[in-house]
Amino acid sequence: MPWNLDYDRPDALPIHITLHNGFYTAGGSSWISARGISHFQYPTNGILFCNCDVIVSGKIKGQMTIVSTGTILINGDISYADSDSMLGLIAKKRILFHGQRSMKVCAAMLALNDGCTYEFQNPLSTAWGGPRQRVQNGTLEINGCLYSRHAICLNDSSGKGYTQVTYNYDQRLSTTQPPGFPVIATEGGNYEMIYWTDVSAGSGK
Repeated sequence: MPWNLDYDRPDALPIHITLHNGFYTAGGSSWISARGISHFQYPTNGILFCNCDVIVSGKIKGQMTIVSTGTILINGDISYADSDSMLGLIAKKRILFHGQRSMKVCAAMLALNDGCTYEFQNPLSTAWGGPRQRVQNGTLEINGCLYSRHAICLNDSSGKGYTQVTYNYDQRLSTTQPPGFPVIATEGGNYEMIYWTDVSAGSGK
């Protein structure tokens, strides 16, 4: 079983997770503050389950998957400390990208029941600090993969969102995945290339 970081409350405030080399810090939850805990080692099975929304950024050394029963907001760069490191982000609802800064994000990301977008397009409540301004000349670079049940909208024809979005597929994901990250059932358990096409960053796709 994955380790449950947060208490079981449907109205729980988001947990702020900052990744470091070999450990992570967490805040924003009364479950955590009541116990005087802020620094955590990665779960032994590599899966961190959060029964609330999650805000995440930082540098990971090792392999871990963060699962949220709500929305995951990426509010800063996420990078790998070395070539063996790997991060999975799975949100039951949405995956949002911070609406005020350029970012580079290394992760395998999955929004199970909703889409992926920039935060201004789908602003959050005051628990997250309230709606932010539109990105001004911001760029987003994704190194990994990004899947969602519904639309991925990181920019659009009206000029909202990121001015440039770059997708770089992490080739390691064709043969291995972060802990517990879903895989496509094919012969040998690996991904199969069926179709590909180049997509302009200005198309909003």
